[in-house]
Amino acid sequence: MHHSPAQVLVSSSSSSSSSSGSSSSSSDGNGGFFYWSKGKKLQAAVVLFIEGVMSCCIFATPPLRVAAAVAIFGLALSVLLSGNLGFLPHLTAALCLALLDDRLLGVAAPLAPSRTFLERCALMSGRVVLGTIVGGYFLIYTAGSLNHLCKIWMRPGVSAPAWVLALCKEMSLLCICNGYGLFAVVTTGRLELVLEELHQTTEEKPVWLEVSLPYKPGTQQQDCDVNSPPPWLLSGHFPRLDWRLWFVPLRLKAALKGVVAGKRLLQQQLQQQQQQAPLQASAAAAEGCCQTRGSPLSPEGPMQLYPSFWQPLIQRISAREPAVLQLLGPQGEALKQLPPPMAIRVSLYDYRMTPPEGYPPYAAFFPEGWNHLTPQEILKLEKDLVQWTIGRWWMRRQQHEIDCFVFSENYLPPGDFSQH
Repeated sequence: MHHSPAQVLVSSSSSSSSSSGSSSSSSDGNGGFFYWSKGKKLQAAVVLFIEGVMSCCIFATPPLRVAAAVAIFGLALSVLLSGNLGFLPHLTAALCLALLDDRLLGVAAPLAPSRTFLERCALMSGRVVLGTIVGGYFLIYTAGSLNHLCKIWMRPGVSAPAWVLALCKEMSLLCICNGYGLFAVVTTGRLELVLEELHQTTEEKPVWLEVSLPYKPGTQQQDCDVNSPPPWLLSGHFPRLDWRLWFVPLRLKAALKGVVAGKRLLQQQLQQQQQQAPLQASAAAAEGCCQTRGSPLSPEGPMQLYPSFWQPLIQRISAREPAVLQLLGPQGEALKQLPPPMAIRVSLYDYRMTPPEGYPPYAAFFPEGWNHLTPQEILKLEKDLVQWTIGRWWMRRQQHEIDCFVFSENYLPPGDFSQH
């Protein structure tokens, strides 16, 4: 027996409407100490010293190697306690063990037996062969990585030579000189794709129900609550679906800049596309037509906004497949009680951490400091804050509706529906 969508939507609509459009924030109990701490310059200096100076001690004498191991281990421990990078801090700490001597670990290596002249010659020839292989790999890797180093340097007009680019292209197929790393620049905001289901209620108009992933910001139990703290994660755990969906806006940051500015990307191309490619009908909505409408960034369009698993994910959420609903955490159990949606729309939201008490709300856009702002700029920021939903932990604003997947023939334009 299905419950009424209105019963599930009551708590969600009341929590969101109470803070929507408010430009004041109550930051009692707000966390983010390391984010808002005034010692950020000191933190950055310590990190650069450990990664830039202490890392060179790895190739020095044993006492300096031990000092480097302790410093790098301390950095990994601080990352483990203050953020979530999955298993990377654990991997870094494990690699630090290789910098410690056997005597320091309380283990003595047995003495090697004496070798004959022929054995020493064979060993020497093996070292020559091994050194040649390692040296050749080092040269190839260095040349192939030069292109990535020029990009990381972020200086206009600086690029690798043509022969390096060609070598990098060929060697990348072997995965021996590809670009590796996390983030060259840490963002102050967080772009998120938010899913909303359209359900018919006892009222005259259908209502949108937000589908919250358990590890997204502002998610607590079944509701999207900007007052809820960040969820605690088991050390080393990567929420795979939440993590991969977070990279969708980042991967197409250049394209999404136009969406954030309110521009219709690829408008000329989309005007020529009169027909949208339909999605395969889901099991729960086999009679209806499932297609995308009103999408400035269609998954079938030239920008390829979504990863390959995106459309199957939308279909299976609509079909109420248990394996997929399980990925939604507590809200997945609530969705099992609801019938398939009439439509699912995808919106782009900008999330920020709410400044602590005593800070102006617009400080969320300038965590490095806002003393450089003029009175006119501050006034403009305060006017823009009316569009933000501000809570105790998070503040967010809908930037743009990106896509809408239709599962029912009774679907009407979004302007005819009430929003919660």
